[in-house]
Amino acid sequence: MEDGSNPPYLAVLRHSVRLDMVEEDGEDDVPWPDRQERPWDTPITDYDLPRTVLKAALPQNHEITAIYSSPFRRCLQTAAVAALHLDIAQILVHRGLGEVMGCVRNLQNGDKQEDDYLMTGKDCEQTVQLASGGKVTMKSSFLKDTTTPPWNETYSQSAMRLGRILRELQRKHAAMKQSVLVVTHGDALEAAARAFLGPPVDGVYDLDFCAMMVLDANQKLVSHHGLKLLEL
Repeated sequence: MEDGSNPPYLAVLRHSVRLDMVEEDGEDDVPWPDRQERPWDTPITDYDLPRTVLKAALPQNHEITAIYSSPFRRCLQTAAVAALHLDIAQILVHRGLGEVMGCVRNLQNGDKQEDDYLMTGKDCEQTVQLASGGKVTMKSSFLKDTTTPPWNETYSQSAMRLGRILRELQRKHAAMKQSVLVVTHGDALEAAARAFLGPPVDGVYDLDFCAMMVLDANQKLVSHHGLKLLEL
């Protein structure tokens, strides 16, 4: 728990570099073991980047007490690396922190339901343990009262969803004087920027992999990394 001199904050971190965005020998179809079955659920390639960003961008003399993650593989792996760096033994998986599901469905034809596109709780747990060398676990299941976003959700609706969830997490932990890290997707971080900082007037937010923003209990920006404003 934070003491009186270190007010709590919310840190929102985008996942690390996606394997499907890395080219090898001029090819952009980089394989992973279950790519054919799960082309939307890419792993990460850079396990050092999350540690580097957290070390550089988190406020000093603060203690993160909880880590929340989207249920997608790239976020779970990033969260596991962050947990190792922050000496946290367990992460919490929140289905509502996932990306816009329409983007996921476009990568796979079929009649699957929304939840079929997520790994099972057991697979999520295995992903976390493999990424952390067995030193970090996932809470026994997905958080209760969290649901997978619907297929027909628009980008504006997803921004509202993600902004609402981040505010809820921020208020919940600020009331207990706890700082929290949320590992999610680029669209979620952009939604956070719009929700807490306001929409850009003459441009768009541009986000690096492992871009991060840190907000205090009053929802004021404390620091950021890899978050840029591109003028149109």
